[in-house]
Amino acid sequence: MPHKYLGFPIPLSTFIDYGIAFQQRFVPRLEDRLVCSVHPASYGFDVCLDDGEVAPVCRVIVAAGIRAYEYMPPALAELPAELASHSAMHVKVDRFAGRSVAVIGGGLRPLISPPF
Repeated sequence: MPHKYLGFPIPLSTFIDYGIAFQQRFVPRLEDRLVCSVHPASYGFDVCLDDGEVAPVCRVIVAAGIRAYEYMPPALAELPAELASHSAMHVKVDRFAGRSVAVIGGGLRPLISPPF
């Protein structure tokens, strides 16, 4: 179904369908992993997963929604923009190519992606 911007958020089901299609096309190796906590480290952050694994990353991207619904958890909102940002702030993500990045979402389950 074509979408025309009318000045208000698209239906949540449309947003979810788009997100799933985007992930399947551009990040097919995405791992469904639950993030328990994020801690600052000398190289960036340690992302602690529910199975006890710790993923060392340089940057954290919070992918909690689209511009109309964006939310940054208070613990991350105080970090400098070059270290943590909301996905709504990125039109292009090519600047993250070749880097270890944690994308933390507020949807069904947060996901960890291998380096681009």
